[in-house]
Amino acid sequence: MGPAPSENSLPRLRLDWADLRGRTILDSPFCIKTKHLTPRLPDDTFNDRRASAIDPLGSLYSNQLFSEKMIIYAFWVHFFRPLGFCLRNEGDTLARKVRFVGRVIGNSQGTIRSWEERPKRPYRSSMVDQHSETTLFADHLKTSPEPSVNVYGDRREVTMDFGDVRPWDEIWAAKPILVGARCGGDLVSRILSSYQTSSLAPSA
Repeated sequence: MGPAPSENSLPRLRLDWADLRGRTILDSPFCIKTKHLTPRLPDDTFNDRRASAIDPLGSLYSNQLFSEKMIIYAFWVHFFRPLGFCLRNEGDTLARKVRFVGRVIGNSQGTIRSWEERPKRPYRSSMVDQHSETTLFADHLKTSPEPSVNVYGDRREVTMDFGDVRPWDEIWAAKPILVGARCGGDLVSRILSSYQTSSLAPSA
């Protein structure tokens, strides 16, 4: 249906920041605010000494590392913000072997982490702690591309292979990346494909 695309035409790729849970496109550039909790609290801050004194048998099921894990978890929750991706081909030509590459630049205060690096929420009971992991993203995203965070010295880069993207396709990442910064900075990105190399908008 319609005229055939010209052999000289190029795909027009648009990459946006996205809220993967709500399946919504975010503004680009998108600004995030993070909170850096410092100095670190003592590891025994959240130890419940009163509970163990009342119920000595409860210590059999108590999470001995609860306080330390809670401090780490609180830091991550406040410092890192999840950011997903949505890629669209707004042209009339197939884009082949599309790859996203992003990296932190501008200062050493910003960082990106993979979703898998986040700590689980700890619980005082070791029985609950072992079964606390939940699925946060929809099943229809399981076959979508997943971002990979790589470390090269003091630099972190995120890459994601979208494969072939047909005209007017909309592809959502399976999982977000985690972005945090102690002061202002930029996350720059570019799209690579067999048809073109171009700098794109997403920055945070």
